[in-house]
Amino acid sequence: MSQPVHPRLAALAAVVSDVDGVLTDGTVGVLPGGQKFRAFHVHDGMGVQLLKAAGVRIGWMSSSVDDGVIRARAQALGVHAVDVGDGDKGERFRRLCAALGTTPDLALYLGDDVNDLPAFALAGVAACPADARPEVVDRAAILLRACGGRGAFREAADMLLRAKGFDAAEDHAGALNPDPLPLGIPRP
Repeated sequence: MSQPVHPRLAALAAVVSDVDGVLTDGTVGVLPGGQKFRAFHVHDGMGVQLLKAAGVRIGWMSSSVDDGVIRARAQALGVHAVDVGDGDKGERFRRLCAALGTTPDLALYLGDDVNDLPAFALAGVAACPADARPEVVDRAAILLRACGGRGAFREAADMLLRAKGFDAAEDHAGALNPDPLPLGIPRP
């Protein structure tokens, strides 16, 4: 069962998401050689693809140290702009929106912790995963049912697409797979 659509979603031109705690479950693993890793959910990756096919600009923002993992995943998905580093997320959100060709009031912002609140205050609509910090839940216009790293971004993407009159299964199948074949038939 899908959530009701927020009335401001249809007017939005971009989605900007925090990474750790929204696109991941917040866990940062460290391998014996010191390499870091994060796990991203494939449903969220499909959410990025569906939004892009609908003409929505995508940005990711993280306060993590830039170890290359976030940028590598963003590049693989074709995320339009990425900001990894320190600083107030309100000002960084403004700059990221400018890089996406929009303004904060025309962007959906997804965040999960108190450092996301400056961006929440500027966003056209602010949303958070089900497992966000209580201070964030209290200020979110949309509380998602999914947890961070478990499809929260996709849930928000689906809401935005519905608000804009798109159906992921119907409207975007051709954009993502321009030559659909019946199940079980291999592509030439």
